[in-house]
Amino acid sequence: MHNKPLIYKPQSYAAMLLVIIIAACSSPEKKKTTKKEPSPEEINTESSKKNLEEWKKDKLSLFVYFGVYSLYEGKTENQPIDGAAENIRALAGITPENYARKAREFDPKKWDANEIVNLARDIGMKRIVLDAKHHDGFCLFKTQTTDFNSVDFTPANKDFVKEMSDACESGNIKLSLSYSLTDWHLPAAMPMSENHNTPVTEEHHNVNLKRIEELLTNYGSVSELYLYSGLNTPEQSRDLRQLIKKLQPECLISDGIGNDMGDFVASEYNSLPAKTPDVAWNMLASAFSDTRGYKDTKSEVDPLPIAKKKVKEMIRVLSSGGNYSLSIGVKADGTTEGVEEEVLKNLGRWIKVNREAVYETMESPFKTAASNYKITRKENKLYLFMESVPASSSIRISGLNNKITAARFLGSGIPLEVVNRGNVNEILWTAPAMADPMEVPVIEAEFEETIRPIPERGISINAADTLTLDNTNAFHHTGITQQDQITAIPSSTALTWHVSAGHPQQAEFRFLQTLKGKEIAVDTANGEQQIVLNGKQSHLVCSKYDTIQTGDIYRSEIFYGDLKEVHVNPNGSNRLRILNTSWHNLKNTKDSHLIPLPMSTRYYYVEIESENEQQYCYRVTGNDGMQVWFNQEEILLNRNNVPGTPLIKELVFDLKKGKNILLIKNYNRVGSKDYFDLKPLSDAHWWRQTISIPAEPEYLKLKPVAQQNPFQEAGFENLTIVLTPENQTK
Repeated sequence: MHNKPLIYKPQSYAAMLLVIIIAACSSPEKKKTTKKEPSPEEINTESSKKNLEEWKKDKLSLFVYFGVYSLYEGKTENQPIDGAAENIRALAGITPENYARKAREFDPKKWDANEIVNLARDIGMKRIVLDAKHHDGFCLFKTQTTDFNSVDFTPANKDFVKEMSDACESGNIKLSLSYSLTDWHLPAAMPMSENHNTPVTEEHHNVNLKRIEELLTNYGSVSELYLYSGLNTPEQSRDLRQLIKKLQPECLISDGIGNDMGDFVASEYNSLPAKTPDVAWNMLASAFSDTRGYKDTKSEVDPLPIAKKKVKEMIRVLSSGGNYSLSIGVKADGTTEGVEEEVLKNLGRWIKVNREAVYETMESPFKTAASNYKITRKENKLYLFMESVPASSSIRISGLNNKITAARFLGSGIPLEVVNRGNVNEILWTAPAMADPMEVPVIEAEFEETIRPIPERGISINAADTLTLDNTNAFHHTGITQQDQITAIPSSTALTWHVSAGHPQQAEFRFLQTLKGKEIAVDTANGEQQIVLNGKQSHLVCSKYDTIQTGDIYRSEIFYGDLKEVHVNPNGSNRLRILNTSWHNLKNTKDSHLIPLPMSTRYYYVEIESENEQQYCYRVTGNDGMQVWFNQEEILLNRNNVPGTPLIKELVFDLKKGKNILLIKNYNRVGSKDYFDLKPLSDAHWWRQTISIPAEPEYLKLKPVAQQNPFQEAGFENLTIVLTPENQTK
C-alpha cells in the first residue's frame, strides 16, 4: 500500500516544503496537550496476537484498485503517464475541476463484486483488500463527509464497498480495506503534493476518523485495514488505533497508521525489506512495477514471464516468513480482463498444485538460503521449491538433527529416494514427471519429528571460560520502526545469544547510566526472569591517564529524502569531498544551528586522536533520526519515537591509537529546530549488576519488558553481559 518514494529534485522539494508550510499555517493553533502513551496491551493486544497467527496462516491476499483514475487508463491527452495510474491526478497536474468532471462519467456497468471474489477464490487468495479511498479523495462508499463518492457523485449510484462486503460474505472470503490518509480533494488537506507523505491537518484528521468509523460500522467484519500515505503525529496515530480497536477489536492494522502503532508491516510495493523482519509482515506486489491501477498500455505484454517472476517472488517471501499480496487494476467498465488477470490465473494454477507448501507454513528453518531452492516448513515436513536443477545428483540437508523418512513431488506424488547419513539427509534427484509451467516444482520431505529452526552458531563455555556477550556476537531480532514510510528503518527489538554451558553462570550486566531503571526480560530454555537495571556504579568508561583530543566538527551541505538514504560514502576518508559539495567547519560558521527543513539530512565529520587504545563515551544529540559510523563501521541507526524533540544517545567508542573517524548523519522529518550536538563525557561511568543463569541455558534472550510495541528499538547499544562460571565467582 506504500508508494515508491520520490527522488527529491530541487523543484519537487520546494513544492513539498510549500505544502508543509501552508498545511502548518492553515491548521488552527492548539494548546499542546500531553497524552498518556498507550500501554503495550493497547497496541499488542491478545486479540491482535491471536488474529495475527491466523493471518500468517492465510498467506495470500488480493488487492483491488478501482476508482475515478480507472477512467484515464494511465493516459492524458492520449499519452501514457510516467508512473502509477492511480496517481494520475497529481502526476499529470489535473485540476480539481477537471478531475471532478471526469468523476461524473464513472459508471462501471460491468462491475460484479462476485466475479472478483470468484477470481480470488480460484487463485487461492484468502482475503480481498479493496482500496476504499485513494489519494484522489474519491470514496467507493457512501459517506457523510463529502459528496465526492460513488453513491452521490456518479451515475453509478453504487456503494462498491457494500457490494464487495456482501460478495465476500457470500463467497466465504475475508474482506479487508485500504484507505489513504492523504486527500487531494479535501480543502482542509490542500494543497496537493505528488509526494503525498505530508502532515495531516487536524481538520483532515477528523475527517479520516469519521470515514474510518463509517467503514468499520456499516460494512460488517473487516479483517485488515491498510492505512497508507500521510504523516500522522503520534497523537493522530493513537486516535486512529483506539477508534479501530474500539469498533472492531479483531481488525488488524498495517504499519501505515504511523508511529509504530500497527499490528503488522506492509512493504513498499514490489520491494522486499532490506532485513527480514521477525514481526508479522506482508509484501505488497503488483504485476507491473510502476502501477497498481489499470493502464491501457499493459495489454501488449506476455503474462507468462510475469507470472513466473511473481511465483518466485512469492516463494521468497513465504520462505522468509512473510505473507504475500498481489494487486489487480479494474478497468473503468468494471471488468478485470487482461494481462493482470492472466498473471493471477497462472499463479493460481501453480498454487492449486502446491497448496500444501503454501498455506499454514512457516519460514525456512535455515538462516542461510540454498542457491537453487527455497524452503517452507509445517510440523514434520519441509517443502523445497526447486528453482533450478541440483548441480549434483542429490539434495543434501544437514543440521536438523532429524531423520528424513520420505520425499515426493507435490502434484504428481512421484516419490524420490532418500538416504540418511547421521546428521546429513539426502534426497536423490529425479526430474519431475509432470511439467511445471512456472518452472518451480516442489518436493515434500517428511521427517521423523517436528522440524525446529536451526539456531545461529552457538557459543560453548567450559568450566574455566569467561564469555563476553554484546551487540557484535548477538543475533538481532529485527522489526521495522517508522513515523511514516519516509522514516521507516530496521530496528533491533531483542538480542539472542545461543550459549552452551553445562554449569550455572553468573551474568554481570555492564551498562551506562542512561539504561538505569530499564526493565528487561532475560529468557533462557529454563524460563524467564525479569530485572530492573539499577546496579552499582563501577569504573570510568575512559582511562584516567590516556588523553584524547576531539577535533573540529565539519558539517556537510544539506540533502533531502528518506531517513534510510545515505548520501556520502561512510568508507571515504576525505572530508573535503561529499559528492559535489564540501564540508564546513562549524567553528568558522556563524549559522552553526540552522532552522532545519523537512526531510533534510546533514552529515558531521569529526576526527578523534587517542594516545592509546581505550574506550570513550560521547553524547550525540540529533533530531528525528540518526545514523553513526565509527572508523567506517555503522554502529547506530535510530529513529526518534517522539518526533520534533531531541534524540539523545550516549555511545561508547572503542578508540584505536592515533586518528579515529566519526561520521554522524542527523535527519529532520518535520522539526523546526536543529538539535545537533556532540559532547565528550569524560566522567561517564559503567554500572554493574549480576544475576544467576541456570545450567544448560541453550540460549539467552534479552528484550525490554515495557516495550510500547514489537517494532521499536530495544536500546541495548552499550549493554554488555559477562558470563562467568559460578564456581569461579565464589
